[in-house]
Amino acid sequence: MSQKKVDYYKQAKANRKREEKKKNLRKAFDYTILGLIALAIVVWIGWSAYDMYESKQPRAVAEVDYSAVSDYVQSLNTAE
Repeated sequence: MSQKKVDYYKQAKANRKREEKKKNLRKAFDYTILGLIALAIVVWIGWSAYDMYESKQPRAVAEVDYSAVSDYVQSLNTAE
């Protein structure tokens, strides 16, 4: 082997752990981002399906009797 190849091999060997650590960290970061994107898509699909289901359901209507409030306001007006 030439001296150039030997020096390159020594330098590569010295940096191997650092490069491997950097590569693994980048891989973990990529998988995390990919997982978050996939989770966001699944949540969005679920939310849309729920919204479509709820929009087709009949709305509950509550009737309020305001006669007691009207009587009270009227009694206040007559007291003055």
